[in-house]
Amino acid sequence: MPTYKIFLASSSELEEDRKEFELFINRKNKLWQKRGVFLHLEICEDFLDTMSPTRLQDEYNKAIRGCDIFVMLYCTKVGKYTAEEFATAFGQFQATNKPRIFTYFKDAPLTTGSAKKDDLLSLWAFQEKLKQLGHFQTVYQNTEGLLLHFGRQLDKLADEGFILFEKETAAAIPHLLTPPPFVPETFLGRGAELQEIKDRLFGNANLLLLVNGEGGIGKTSLAAQYFHTFQNEYAHAAWVLSEANIATALLLLAAPLGLRFDDKLPAEERLAHVLTAMAQLPRPCLLVIDNANELRDLEAHYLHLRRCPNFHVLLTTRITEFEAAATYRIEGLPEAEALQLFRAHYPKHRAEDNGLFQQIRLAVGGNTLVLELLAKNLRERNRLKTSYTLADLLADLQGKGVLGLRQTATVATAYQAGHTLRRAKPEDIIGAMYDLSSLTEAETSLLSAFAVLPPESLPFTVLEILLAKADDLQPNLLGLAQKGWVEYNAETAAFKCSPVVQEIAKQKTPALFENCQPLIDALTEKLDYETGVGHFLNATYEEAAVFARYGASVVAAFAEAKKELYFLCDRIGNYHKTTGNLSQALFFYEKSLEITKALSNATPDDSAAKNSLAISYSKLGETHSSLGHLAEALGFFEKDLELTKELYEAFPTNVAFKNGLA
Repeated sequence: MPTYKIFLASSSELEEDRKEFELFINRKNKLWQKRGVFLHLEICEDFLDTMSPTRLQDEYNKAIRGCDIFVMLYCTKVGKYTAEEFATAFGQFQATNKPRIFTYFKDAPLTTGSAKKDDLLSLWAFQEKLKQLGHFQTVYQNTEGLLLHFGRQLDKLADEGFILFEKETAAAIPHLLTPPPFVPETFLGRGAELQEIKDRLFGNANLLLLVNGEGGIGKTSLAAQYFHTFQNEYAHAAWVLSEANIATALLLLAAPLGLRFDDKLPAEERLAHVLTAMAQLPRPCLLVIDNANELRDLEAHYLHLRRCPNFHVLLTTRITEFEAAATYRIEGLPEAEALQLFRAHYPKHRAEDNGLFQQIRLAVGGNTLVLELLAKNLRERNRLKTSYTLADLLADLQGKGVLGLRQTATVATAYQAGHTLRRAKPEDIIGAMYDLSSLTEAETSLLSAFAVLPPESLPFTVLEILLAKADDLQPNLLGLAQKGWVEYNAETAAFKCSPVVQEIAKQKTPALFENCQPLIDALTEKLDYETGVGHFLNATYEEAAVFARYGASVVAAFAEAKKELYFLCDRIGNYHKTTGNLSQALFFYEKSLEITKALSNATPDDSAAKNSLAISYSKLGETHSSLGHLAEALGFFEKDLELTKELYEAFPTNVAFKNGLA
């Protein structure tokens, strides 16, 4: 039967009170043993000096750390050993939420002749310490009052579930403390991972395991499959969703644990009762906390979760690391299993389109949920006839991103659906996967840069150059990685952002361009060149190749006309012209022209915009001439000449305009 240990500490002057307390516990045991509970009282007289090779007090302190309830009696003094016992109990309570502590002060008549100054000072010092700790003593005048109050406290502990009666509660606590999670519709390619998670959990004591990965990669499905596969190997199992926070999720376990709370009891105390009841369940038990993505929330409740050594605690999360907690990272499905999943949701898929599928898989970074939603969308759009092909889908992904598909339909998903299927368009489901509100302003600014750079590993040494103006670059990069927004490779010191996160960041960041201006300026500066020669002033040719590729990704991310983008396009075009790739040079000079036309039309009196337009015409003429497109070259040269004349006539003293005309 369950045994609850009570440690009684007191000064020597209260010997009779201790004896009465011991008799009271014996009487209580006669009643409670019938209900399956035994109270084991430990008092100083039960210990032998020969037990400890150091000192007897060490054995007292060891017993205190292992007890469930600590009771302290004092009257005119608190000796140093009694004070040490209280400190031991209080420290253990702070660390493990046990033992429950009760301090009783006997307010007995005192004659001035018998009072000792040192004794009273020790008493007052201890009472002052209790006030500072926020712990309040209970005053009693006689043993009847002491035993009446403590008896009521024992009954209250039983009502709250701290003390559980074996015969009354064994059948009351169900095997499943919560409704089980959904069984995944399609579970592929994760069998080895299931076994690895089981080995990790059963191979370690008091293990808290963070099953992490990007949103939609399959963490919840894997955890749900683990729950259903291995639940019978646990005495009890629970699945909770961390919607508001971890504490609120854990409080859902109160009712199945048989706990009932007064409406006025604070949430913090309720949580303490729930954790205590959980810690008293037979081992092993399983607790899965799904969607525990908030770093601050995990920081606030990490120690609470470690107070249940009888539980395997599994969290699905985007948090990549936390203190000494074990982690298990989930990646996207392998190529064959990803195709199998896609076919399961889009049965009309043809084998000859497998090559297109692989490009689609790369375009979304292998995200499991996104592939499922895209397949379901194709199924809905093409029920009667194929009007939206995989080629159409791939073109949209490459040109507009996963949130910009031209044809979407309402689909059903179990992702973050609660107890009923969720029906929405793919872009709405994907867009809701990440919430940027948890990021700091500096982190949001950094994520904006990742959103427009290529979705590949970006070395820190390069980021340090391009994002030199960012505040606290290193800690903010690591913060983004820890929160699961970007992936960090410690071996290569490189960071990578998935295409899905990129699209969400673009859509949800109103100040995207402003955040990216330092990056655009840095790329433009690195691609600066010596006029007439083409040599790069701030980079080697190898470095310029990288910066030009990064710049192309940045330019493609913005539809609006900005002068900063014009300068960057011009520099990229010049890089390709210098390296002999005239078709790419032509592409970026045409992009420069598109931007300068829009800027010039918006501000027709702006001479700088008109001059940039003339330069764009000139460079397009030169490039077409080099390609042998002489008619096209002549047309651009004529437009350049026309604009330059207008500028010179308006500003005859401007040497640059005069030289341009020459």
